[in-house]
Amino acid sequence: METTIVQLNEWVVKLPKKLEVLSEAAASNRPAPKNWSPKEIAGHLCDSAIHNLQRFINVQHEKTPLALTPYKQDE
Repeated sequence: METTIVQLNEWVVKLPKKLEVLSEAAASNRPAPKNWSPKEIAGHLCDSAIHNLQRFINVQHEKTPLALTPYKQDE
């Protein structure tokens, strides 16, 4: 678990620096029609993190087993 925490912390520092150097065109560029652009990947990671945080909060307060709502990643 320590390794995972260290790696996540490293990416919290690295990712903004990697995105800062991209032009708007490069950040929006899809390498292939079905592949996401760097901007879409970063947006997906943020959206997914918020979605999962809500799950962690809800599971602590639910009286019945938590019903997981599906994540609509393509929408």
